[in-house]
Amino acid sequence: MLKLIVACLLLALAATVTEGKVYTQCEVASALRAKGVPEDQVATWVCIAHAESDFDTTAINSNTWDYGIFQISSIYWCESGDSAGRFY
Repeated sequence: MLKLIVACLLLALAATVTEGKVYTQCEVASALRAKGVPEDQVATWVCIAHAESDFDTTAINSNTWDYGIFQISSIYWCESGDSAGRFY
């Protein structure tokens, strides 16, 4: 019984700490433009985001720890479980 209570508490904690968003194609395109991505590259980046994560910011490939809508690999970006912001 104690294990069940602990599991429920951990699940509740994880649910309150984790926050993500699923963007639309237009939202991703607008965000890229706002960040200065050249117009001739916007469609390519939107296509990558769609293919890799379906625009879901919580997407994680657990085999190689790829993160976010572009599925950036932890091999090149950060250690598994770390926030990318820590490095910038």
